[in-house]
Amino acid sequence: VDDYINSDSFSVYYMTVSGHGGYSYNTMSERNADLVKDLKYSDEVKGYLAANIELDKAMKYLLARLEKAGKLDNTLICLTDDHYPYSLDEFDGVSELAGHKVDTTFEQYKNAWLLWSGSMKKARQG
Repeated sequence: VDDYINSDSFSVYYMTVSGHGGYSYNTMSERNADLVKDLKYSDEVKGYLAANIELDKAMKYLLARLEKAGKLDNTLICLTDDHYPYSLDEFDGVSELAGHKVDTTFEQYKNAWLLWSGSMKKARQG
């Protein structure tokens, strides 16, 4: 962040590996084990969720730094993943996480893409 936060404009690419398998408790996921310990999932899914909390923490840090620097309102963030959690397949964890049997022909390969701007207006309800 320090390398670009004071620039007038910037484009940055971050890639996280915290959510990559295997999903037993490791150095990355162990940090967040207490946050997922009471969830009704297998240990593998809990490990996956715990590891991905690191991305939540990184985003919180990044947004706080951008806000402090007065850059948040002029920021656009694109967030996506490049694959499903392969290692969870070994334990039917993808279906467990989805809450239903996931079709391995097409559904398994669907991804989310989030686009967020600091200057977005809150949507009206109703």
